[in-house]
Amino acid sequence: MVARERDRGNTALMWVNDGRPANDPRASAFNERRRCYDLIHDALQHLDTASSREPEMVDGKLTLIATKRLEAYEVVNGSDDEVFHFDLYEWYMQQGWTDRILAIDSPHVVTFLQRLAGSSAEHADLLCRFYTNRSRFFDAAEVQAQLALSDFALGIKDRIRLLSLAKANASVATVGVSRQQQQMLNHTVSESLEIANIQDDLLGRLRMDERIDAEKKTEVEQSLDGKMLELSQVRVPRPTGFGPVLSGCSQAGQLFNEFADNVGYHDVCLLIYHTAGYRNPTTIAATWSNLIQQTHEEIMSRLEGLGPGMPSPPMPYEAVTSKIRNIAHHTSLDSFAFPIQTLLPELCRYAVAYQQDTSIGADPTWPVQLFLALGVSHDMILRVLEDIFDTQDYGFSGMARNRIIETIVYVVNSWVGEARRRGGSGKGGTIGPSVGDLLARCESALPPPGQGSNNGGADLADVRRVLRTLRREVSGLMERVATGSLRFM
Repeated sequence: MVARERDRGNTALMWVNDGRPANDPRASAFNERRRCYDLIHDALQHLDTASSREPEMVDGKLTLIATKRLEAYEVVNGSDDEVFHFDLYEWYMQQGWTDRILAIDSPHVVTFLQRLAGSSAEHADLLCRFYTNRSRFFDAAEVQAQLALSDFALGIKDRIRLLSLAKANASVATVGVSRQQQQMLNHTVSESLEIANIQDDLLGRLRMDERIDAEKKTEVEQSLDGKMLELSQVRVPRPTGFGPVLSGCSQAGQLFNEFADNVGYHDVCLLIYHTAGYRNPTTIAATWSNLIQQTHEEIMSRLEGLGPGMPSPPMPYEAVTSKIRNIAHHTSLDSFAFPIQTLLPELCRYAVAYQQDTSIGADPTWPVQLFLALGVSHDMILRVLEDIFDTQDYGFSGMARNRIIETIVYVVNSWVGEARRRGGSGKGGTIGPSVGDLLARCESALPPPGQGSNNGGADLADVRRVLRTLRREVSGLMERVATGSLRFM
């Protein structure tokens, strides 16, 4: 009451709301009011000290001092003096009593924490805690997302943690928040989380890369272990001779792109393509080819340098499989970053060219087994293989064509087996006449019995036998589907 009487125009509140500008005459009104507030702070502190010397409850009832303390804080928290509330909360912060602030139910405390959140990461985190304590999960998610993208001195892992929390909070149903609002925030946070994870992966690998000197590593850490890059900064490097890679973008943006490409982190480049929505098929196909080649060479180098007692690395095709699985997981089989129509033929070519087949004890059909395990339909895989069979591209001409026939037979056999289990249809739809036609053409393309070879693959006699059995089964399956009978004899 006394404080407000000294400032009837409420100029102190206007000064606070304007951000407390320096050299403003209204500051004197605030200081006058603060002298009154300091007396209240002293009284509260004396009351806290006195009550701490006595028990709070006796025989199940509040003691006199506990009652007086409770009444005092009810008066304080119930005050309608907004300037007093802001000053009180500042005093609480100075005393380290953040729990008191979190326990207060007042519109003034929300305003105070919202203003404070822009001053430091710790204060923004306090606002998040306030929201989550009151089940305001959407508001907490917004603050966490803003904090993760802020200019505060936070490492990339801290930003990933904040985005993960924001994603979880944005997924929780909150009173007064529509499903559409949740989805929009979730999408934005998920997109930022993808970029942050790529940035963290790139940073970790650059730190461990022995090709980079210590001075450059320090520069990399300063650029990448901090503020996240904007999506607009994620660009694909231009081919040599086309000028600056990222004219106008920050140094961090240039490091993010140039290092991933120039240092040969092809898997990171593919994730960048996916996140940035880059869709140049030639560049993407070349990056996949480089990744397969690089992975193979790295494993071969490790095998050549293997000493006594050293653990054996995986086989080259196993390492390639692992890389592809990881990228498939992160891209969700995106048709641009994960182009099955070019990746599968490239993988089949690699298996033959580098003898990643029975020559080393591997199953020669491992490329299609990988794609089936990733959830790609039999129909899609078969269409890609049929194209290779017809065009004889990727080096699958002459005797090498037998390997594609063997692979086609494997996929159809798997499809028929699934159709049996499902009662007439398999993953990717019903087996149609085109499958029977493809099998017939494959059988015609096989060399006469006793002739030809299938280096690195199964015996041609076995391939022919399974193929003929499949032709009969596919023919019978189509008849049963046509007549409505799903029984297999």
